Amino acid sequence: MEPIKFFTNVFRLKSWMILIMFVSGSAILFSCSNNDEIIESENTDEEPFENPTMTMDKTLSDNAQEKTIAFDALGFMSCNFGGLTFLPPGKVADYCGFQYFRDNDQTNMGHNNEFVSIISNNILNILIDAQIQMFVDGAQDQITLIRKYADMRLPLCKAFQRLLVGDLPDGTTGLDEEAIKAYSAELYKIDEEISYGRAELFGRVINSLTDAQKNQIVALKNLKGVGNWDRSLKDPSKDMGLEADVRVTVSTYASEIYTWYAGSITGDVYFCPERQATYFGSFYLKDGTLMRA
Repeated sequence: MEPIKFFTNVFRLKSWMILIMFVSGSAILFSCSNNDEIIESENTDEEPFENPTMTMDKTLSDNAQEKTIAFDALGFMSCNFGGLTFLPPGKVADYCGFQYFRDNDQTNMGHNNEFVSIISNNILNILIDAQIQMFVDGAQDQITLIRKYADMRLPLCKAFQRLLVGDLPDGTTGLDEEAIKAYSAELYKIDEEISYGRAELFGRVINSLTDAQKNQIVALKNLKGVGNWDRSLKDPSKDMGLEADVRVTVSTYASEIYTWYAGSITGDVYFCPERQATYFGSFYLKDGTLMRA
């Protein structure tokens, strides 16, 4: 879809930025055939944090949303187009509680640049070669979808940037709300497909764990914070000759399977305030130093 398709000759969005923040929320995330059934099982997992700092109540609070909109506005006005398009790997298919662990880590390591790699390296060093290969195979299967998701965000980012600088297509006066909603829904269909495949993969790997491996993962959880984990471990996937984005996906899998296994339903449903409408450069402001390193 060309960016011009997002514009209309009727100006609909006087408070367009606030609206866009919640557009993604109206998309249909999952669809079931007549034979599919969603089954909600009783949660018997132990809550991973005694007194979590960040919860869904805080995420959905007016204060959190106001700060998110303000920070997005800063990113929107200060980033170039490349910065607007940046999206961290963990912000796609995030139903495994990873963000909950990041925001509530007892050692305040959650937003340290090493947080993902520490978890990933520890988990990959627990797994055997065959289990790591399951991650590699899954990453290679999903990388096309992940790239498609990234590419499909570009027209939205470009349309928003054109509105910001006043570069409207001839005969238009603003953005078309319905076109943006429809396009966002298509993005979430890709997100759902990635999520479904990831859940199946994680289930296979978890079911293949030995009792000894499970005990090692529980021991990590009992350290009460990633800052207390071993930081000297190397990434086994570095020696496998993988493409960079495949290796990043393997690392993402390793970190998310830990939070899924060690977490709870409370963590799985949690998302950070800026999870929605990520087209305005705020993640680049957060991660830019790491990206340029």
